[in-house]
Amino acid sequence: MPVRSVVLLIDDSPTVSLVLRRLLEPRYQVRDLDSFFDLSRAIGENPPDLILLDLEMPAMSGRAVGHFLRRTHGDRFPVLIYSSRPEPELREAAEEIAAAGWVSKTLPPEQLVSRIELELERHPAVITPGGDHAGR
Repeated sequence: MPVRSVVLLIDDSPTVSLVLRRLLEPRYQVRDLDSFFDLSRAIGENPPDLILLDLEMPAMSGRAVGHFLRRTHGDRFPVLIYSSRPEPELREAAEEIAAAGWVSKTLPPEQLVSRIELELERHPAVITPGGDHAGR
């Protein structure tokens, strides 16, 4: 059985997480977090191949989470910002946190899937000799 890429969703909206899970699970192993607080544990337990990050969360902004990820994990995995903020703000945030890019929540779901596919092709997962998924 082929190993499916791991996509970690970080979004405080249960509705958005549910919709994204239903959209992505046929192709990827999907995990979600609604806050920053379990991020280190989640990454340590099962390193993601890509992180889909909302910018607007109550406890900690997506930008702060992005800075934390880069400080603690470098460029180990691509981060895509997924937000309803205006495009200039998304572009600025992506540059600020060295994200792979951004996708507006207003775009059709197929465009999100296409962008995830593109980033996973650019950053292929590391598979151990035993066939296990090892993150990056």
